[in-house]
Amino acid sequence: MDSLFFLLPLFAFIPLILIFFIVGAFLEARSNPTMPRVSIIRSIYFYAVSIISLFMVTFAVADLVNSGLKTWVFPNTDPRYNECIPGSNYGGYPRPVAIEGEKEIPGPTEEDCAKQNALNRENIIRERQNSAVRDFSFLVVGVPLFLFHFRIIQRERKEA
Repeated sequence: MDSLFFLLPLFAFIPLILIFFIVGAFLEARSNPTMPRVSIIRSIYFYAVSIISLFMVTFAVADLVNSGLKTWVFPNTDPRYNECIPGSNYGGYPRPVAIEGEKEIPGPTEEDCAKQNALNRENIIRERQNSAVRDFSFLVVGVPLFLFHFRIIQRERKEA
């Protein structure tokens, strides 16, 4: 879910777009007084579902591109991966400093670092797979939903 965080400001526009469609439907109804009230609500529903499903598809594609770039093009840019270095840093945390009179705490061994690095890689792969599954499910649901509702909108506009 962290990979969708950069899209958070776009969520502020969803209510504005929905309000735009609602106002548009009311203005269309006002210009056509013979249009029944059920038709106005139906139009608002179809426009709302179309725009929401379009946002679903857009966010899913953006997240898939983001994950793909982090996986194959820029693999070292993932902030979740802190490589363990034997004797110095451990998991991104500074090495503990000994208090006066105590023995210095040794850093991790090569074996500890190898285990930690492998665990970090497995966790990142698992998170990317979960993200990809979520994004593909958004695409599988969002694309047909958008196409179905938008085709009905287009057909009704041609008939009117």
